[in-house]
Amino acid sequence: MPEYPEFAWQEAIINAFAHRDYEDQSREIEVRFFDDKMEVASPGVPIPPVTVELLRQRKPVHASRNPLIVRVLADALLMREEGEGIPRIFDEMEASFLHSPGLDVEAGEFTLTLRNEPVFVGPSEEWKNMVQAMRISQSQQRVLLACPEGFTNEDYRRFNQVDRDQAYREIQEMVAQGLIMPAQAPGRGAVYHVSPDLRETRAFLQSRLPRLREVLLAKGHVTNTDYREMYQATRIRATRELSRLVQEGYVTLEGKGRGARYAAGQELK
Repeated sequence: MPEYPEFAWQEAIINAFAHRDYEDQSREIEVRFFDDKMEVASPGVPIPPVTVELLRQRKPVHASRNPLIVRVLADALLMREEGEGIPRIFDEMEASFLHSPGLDVEAGEFTLTLRNEPVFVGPSEEWKNMVQAMRISQSQQRVLLACPEGFTNEDYRRFNQVDRDQAYREIQEMVAQGLIMPAQAPGRGAVYHVSPDLRETRAFLQSRLPRLREVLLAKGHVTNTDYREMYQATRIRATRELSRLVQEGYVTLEGKGRGARYAAGQELK
């Protein structure tokens, strides 16, 4: 799994080559890697009308210090001359639930920083997979990952930078799909809780998948007997739960009867 969206790091490097100050021969473009981030630094500062503040606002402003280099890169389809690169880096990082890129100018050097830490720390892998599989917008996914138990209209606005009316409309879409429950008390501070069905599914998967994934990685398969021993379950309960995991794509059934065994499914790999 890549630490950073492919477009984001590629565009950062291409921008550095396109817009660096080539008159400054004392410094080079540098790509620096750290445990939690990567930095692409290049000599030179943005030229008017481009400013760091406009770039942070995702404004599609464009000015080129090196128009011939930009034209060559554009003709090679490596970049476009419309000021779309930085705004799209923001979009790609956001879509991957990563922090917005850092943009800094210091000592005549422009540095773009990409961080690999997710915006949300805490949701289990099972809940992340469940949410990302839902047919809902990125804004709706974002609030479910940030607030796994429930959230308010204010929470929704804070995480997605939308107004109250838009937040209300998108929250009601989630209510209509049965993902969250209607607020018990309307008005300011109303809380929308995750639906009981989702909570039950999440609890079941969180209690089963980590250990099951570990055993399947070590052994390659499990039997009904193995499953009963792992979770102290009766045969009926083990059979029911394994059938559920097969249906949801977490394990696959191989063989029949006493020779039946279960291997990791696509959702568990």
